[in-house]
Amino acid sequence: MEENEVHNCSMCSFFSNDRNDFISHVIRRHRHDKNFIIHCSHAACGASFINLNSFKSHASRVHGICIDADADTSSVTIDSSSIEHCTESRGATNSSAEAAYILSLRARHRLSQSAIEDVCASTKELFRAKVNGCCSGSSESFSDSLFAGLETRFKQEKFFVDHFGLVRPHAQKIGTLQATVNKGDKHLCAEKDVTGYYVPLKEQLQALLSMPEVQSYFDTVPQETPFVYDICDAPYITNHCMNTGPATLKLCLYTDEFEIVNPIGTHRKKHKLTAFYWTLLNIPAEFRSKLSAIQLLALAKTKDLRRFGSSSILQDFVATLNQLQDGIALCIEGVGVKTFTGFLACCLADTPAAQLIGGFKEGVGCAVSPCRSCDAKHADLAQIFTAAECPMRDTNEHAERVAHLQSQNRQGFEYWSKRWGVNGPSVLSVPGFDVTKCILHDPMHLILLGSASVELKAVLRIFINEKKYFTLDTFNRAIQQYSFSPEEVKDKPEVIDKKALQPSAVFPQTAAAMKNLLVNFPFIIADRIPDNDEHWHNFLLLLQILMLSISPVISVQTANTLEALVAAHNKKFVQLYSEQLFTPKFHYLVHLPQQMRLFGPLRNHWCMRFEAKNGFFKMQRWFNFRNLPKSLSFFHQNWMCLQMIQTAGCRSTVYLYSGDKVSEGMVMSVKSLPEMNVVLEADFGSEKVPSNVMCSQHVVINGINYRKGTVLLESSDIVDVRFVEVETVVVHEQVKYLYCRLLDVLLFDSHRNAFRVQRSENFVVRRISQVHYRWPQVVYHHRDGFFVSLQNADDAWSL
Repeated sequence: MEENEVHNCSMCSFFSNDRNDFISHVIRRHRHDKNFIIHCSHAACGASFINLNSFKSHASRVHGICIDADADTSSVTIDSSSIEHCTESRGATNSSAEAAYILSLRARHRLSQSAIEDVCASTKELFRAKVNGCCSGSSESFSDSLFAGLETRFKQEKFFVDHFGLVRPHAQKIGTLQATVNKGDKHLCAEKDVTGYYVPLKEQLQALLSMPEVQSYFDTVPQETPFVYDICDAPYITNHCMNTGPATLKLCLYTDEFEIVNPIGTHRKKHKLTAFYWTLLNIPAEFRSKLSAIQLLALAKTKDLRRFGSSSILQDFVATLNQLQDGIALCIEGVGVKTFTGFLACCLADTPAAQLIGGFKEGVGCAVSPCRSCDAKHADLAQIFTAAECPMRDTNEHAERVAHLQSQNRQGFEYWSKRWGVNGPSVLSVPGFDVTKCILHDPMHLILLGSASVELKAVLRIFINEKKYFTLDTFNRAIQQYSFSPEEVKDKPEVIDKKALQPSAVFPQTAAAMKNLLVNFPFIIADRIPDNDEHWHNFLLLLQILMLSISPVISVQTANTLEALVAAHNKKFVQLYSEQLFTPKFHYLVHLPQQMRLFGPLRNHWCMRFEAKNGFFKMQRWFNFRNLPKSLSFFHQNWMCLQMIQTAGCRSTVYLYSGDKVSEGMVMSVKSLPEMNVVLEADFGSEKVPSNVMCSQHVVINGINYRKGTVLLESSDIVDVRFVEVETVVVHEQVKYLYCRLLDVLLFDSHRNAFRVQRSENFVVRRISQVHYRWPQVVYHHRDGFFVSLQNADDAWSL
């Protein structure tokens, strides 16, 4: 190893020119961190490990280096600079490590307070016994000092608030109920306060903005590119009147209902809760999907919010947004007091929740105008195929309607409310937020759990029962035998029962399983369907709509293509089936192109990860249901605090991203990889080109898996369509390159909606950070050839 080689810690800012010092630092400071990861910095290597023993085995087996973790931790002094920085930044005391230990027991391992006290007491006894075995002196003073000042729950939480930045939920009165109180033989009527719990937005912002990773994104200068990758780069946000620059806080709100148990019979919906979450859109899209990046705003029982409304529980949120208009001074660690401005950019939810929070009719079936984006009448929805045909709702007109409703008597209110589809003012009446545009339509609910489910059931009934192309058993067997990709296997589609094909039945697939079924559907069953089947052609249009709706990248023409696809599909759907099957979700598709033009890729508008956040509360088994909003909100905030700190109690530097994951590979000569030498010379200079590099078979970068056989889209213009297939991943000085084989496009198979390709003898090398279409495509190996289905691309130009 070269003497001037620098070893950087992936968990903090530590670096060293000595490998042994670097390994000692990692073992001593980070071996117990929750996001532990270490990258091998040996020459011609870059493998990553999340387990210390695996790293020791790799170093011994591959590089002949023996690492004794126990001996190392007893002989190497603690990195004092890191400790001093941690102590100064948080004002921590000698109890920080013990407090972090207790917080881990509570938030990660979900122990009760009595269990935590038992573990702490047992830890003291174990420490005392170990010290007695090693030292001749008394160990009482050493063991008794453990967890000093952290004996009770009150002291523990006070420490978490003072030193770890824990943001505690607050109770909020929602309304008052009349309750019966028993006093002896008498039954008295008394008032009972109904409460929910909210987490103060200002304190959350201060804690979030104090994270080193989050701070770094405010200094990032956006690069000019013909593609749009994120909502913050979309026209509506960049041209917003309250957007004064990259440092402006842009917030996204989400609301949903869920149950933490699965009751049956009369107890169904007994413990149903409504949650409000928010995310900071300044964080890149690939990190916003992490559960730890989704902040809890409020929790309350659904029945209470339906009775008294959501305005009380969102009072702090609305008040803070009003303050952000003029600027809020926040004390940020490492920065000091800084004034931030911001605004609510958008709101996400499923259709009923979106209608409700916007002040529209929750049940779209009972309104004459059921759409919150336009004023189209319910009876005309099946005859409207583009947004240009819709009388769009306007902000000023909507405000006039709300004011008119508030001046009406009961009979007049019911008439105009039903006619306009409006119930009253939105609880999100904050500066810069337009309820007619900023409450976005969710592609997941509209397509995967809506229109696609309806059409797939209809087309299967026709193929199976009428045209007899195949049987249901044949279809289910084809699904079970199909080779889904390693990323799709965990959400493999379920077997479909005959009853599930009825129009009123619930289709037995989750959103993720439905997406995998639709994307691979042409490869699963297309061989049994004639080329001229018009039902199949219309289904392929829906599939192309889905592809564009879940793509994380778009271009200027993508919205126009999507608009044409939706119009063609909806018109043909009404002709092939009936208007009875044309639900309002089919109509909402016509608004997706304009939503894409204003807010960027629709992939960033879907609620998939927010739905996963609801599952967070189901990880713990709950026994006491007396005050669920309080229990769940405190549990979440303790967990969130744990995500923001490291084992020693200082701010985590891997809160959003813990690093790339690189599997072990083999060392190969650069000369054996054509084109590799040219790329390395351009990046590092001719004098620093290595003779050998490490080739890995599998890496994970920003949550995207690359392995041998992964196919990527190289270019996607009408003249030239190019795909590349990954042969290996080259790692040099922690920089990752894709060594790829070019694929020759033979033809576009319209029946399978895929390209037929063949491998060429030419190779190209691409640095992963510079790849425009960095998401894998759908690959299928058929007896007729090698097929690639286009997804995660900016345009369905193949039409």
